[in-house]
Amino acid sequence: MGRLQLNNLSVGYGSKAIMTALDLQVNDGELLCLLGPSGAGKTTLLKTIGGLIPPLQGSIVLDDMDVTRMKADKRDVVLLFQKPLLFPFQNVLENIGFGLRMQKIDSKAIAEKCHKVMELTELTPLANKRVDELSGGQQQRVALARALVLEPSILLLDEPLSSLDPDLRQKMQHLIRRLQRQTATTMLFVTHDQSEAFSMSDRIALLIHGKIRQLDRPEKLFRSPANPDLAIFLGNPNIITGCIQDKILTSQNLSIAVNHPNAAEITATIRPEDIVLSDIEIADGIPGTVSAKQFEGTLTRFTVDLGQTSLTALCFSDSFSLGQKIWLQFPVEKFHFFTTDDQPPLPNGQ
Repeated sequence: MGRLQLNNLSVGYGSKAIMTALDLQVNDGELLCLLGPSGAGKTTLLKTIGGLIPPLQGSIVLDDMDVTRMKADKRDVVLLFQKPLLFPFQNVLENIGFGLRMQKIDSKAIAEKCHKVMELTELTPLANKRVDELSGGQQQRVALARALVLEPSILLLDEPLSSLDPDLRQKMQHLIRRLQRQTATTMLFVTHDQSEAFSMSDRIALLIHGKIRQLDRPEKLFRSPANPDLAIFLGNPNIITGCIQDKILTSQNLSIAVNHPNAAEITATIRPEDIVLSDIEIADGIPGTVSAKQFEGTLTRFTVDLGQTSLTALCFSDSFSLGQKIWLQFPVEKFHFFTTDDQPPLPNGQ
């Protein structure tokens, strides 16, 4: 088992709280990602769960056992840091088996466990290599294997891929996800990289300003953020406030067809990649002028001036030019509407 429960938990250093009144449950066998900007307190939270820092208040429950005051070495938790922290004087096999030797496990059992986890992490050919002879990605795999071989109730990962180049980082993301599914290890993964969180997680807890603002499946978080500020944080600047009458959303000089009941005041959003752009007039299209253009590789980001407001669109085509008149089309099923019971805005509108 590996179920983690945080109850009214406040963490920080000394009397300074970084995170307050946090409630969170990580389910058995789940990979939950804690997503937030740098400085949000994610690493401090992991260190508190791991027993390296005492909490300011609240409780930490692991598999129905309160471990809040338990020493770090007594908790069935392993914390994997950004840097591999391997022993340079030991080879790969010796590094992986270090924790088991500290537990005074039988040498034969250690060998069996180490060889099994090396197969899973594709490290068998490197067993006798010194770790200073390995690449950064290989060293991180050794650190991951050293953590998994202990079979912890929960594995805490503190941005372990942040120092890797993009291609290797993506491969490690796939490896961690595959290993998590194969071993059914409960994982709490910390990152500030949104694409990493969306591609790896069963659920994502969005942590901003010391609070979890939304906890959801990746698809739900991406498509249905709890409030406009979270939509903006997740890369969607298209926030439209107005009224709806007879399935027409009116906002300033815009009139957009939507599939929503009448509302005297409502806020809606549509993601940039869901807006259709055309250089010829199209049905239900709204005319605008390209005011900014940014090539981003696969997609190009366009800012379109609509008179009293502007919207952002992402398009596979980069053929539209600055100052060009184009038409925007809004698929009605792509709109997301914020309800009155959505969470309050973030502090300072951030």
